[in-house]
Amino acid sequence: MLDKIREGDWSDETQEALRKAVGDFADDFGYDLDEEGHPLEERQVGETTREAEGIRSRDEDSDGAGDEAEEAQESEEAAATTA
Repeated sequence: MLDKIREGDWSDETQEALRKAVGDFADDFGYDLDEEGHPLEERQVGETTREAEGIRSRDEDSDGAGDEAEEAQESEEAAATTA
């Protein structure tokens, strides 16, 4: 298809093949949109993608309690894998 386009072939067949390829790509990798073309994901103004998807860092996820125990366990696991 790209060769046809490079050569200037914009026949109905080429245009339809291009529409299908772009549509397939958008279905696989594009945003999920409603009938009006707006993203289905509801996000507040200024909200980051991480916040909208509920992704939090380890620091945000923890209230600070038990951090030492987690770190000790991770150190033990790391030592066990290297031994």
